[in-house]
Amino acid sequence: KRFYGVFDGKLAAWRPGEEPEVILEKAAGGREISLNDIAITSRGRIYFTTLKDPENGRLSMVDPETRAVTVLFDGEDEPILCNPNGIAIDPDERFLYVGISNYKYRKHSGVYGFPILADGTIDVQAGKAKPWAAVKAPDGIAVHRNGDVCFTAGGKVEVFDPYGRRRGRISIPKGSGTNLCFAGQR
Repeated sequence: KRFYGVFDGKLAAWRPGEEPEVILEKAAGGREISLNDIAITSRGRIYFTTLKDPENGRLSMVDPETRAVTVLFDGEDEPILCNPNGIAIDPDERFLYVGISNYKYRKHSGVYGFPILADGTIDVQAGKAKPWAAVKAPDGIAVHRNGDVCFTAGGKVEVFDPYGRRRGRISIPKGSGTNLCFAGQR
């Protein structure tokens, strides 16, 4: 099992006891990597959100073979999709869920589901048509192996089934949550 994250300002992967392997030294456009959240497919494609600046942010993908980075959307160009936060992939790897906090235009805040295309890019137009789950200021996202999508939103963990129907809410004691995961999956 490999771990992924920022090491010495670079996107890297490593196994316990080994030196990190640098995957990406800079984000698209030569920018510093300001990693917010990350999701990796079984084929090794890496999706990540960055906080390019506090107003916009962006979603990018790294091809595991070429290590080329592709900006999938930038909040500067897609105002509906400002402040991408948590991300997760459904168990069949057909959808990428992205929490859009959109601090400036809260009416666009929510979890959006983007179809993943064969080349790993996403169908931005289809995904941004409407929130998959309309909630205010979502943050961390995790997908259960049964397809349920869970995400933090303020002082709650919201739970939705794979079809976007709310299953329930879990209160977070003493404050708000910013991330979550399921242990022992995959």
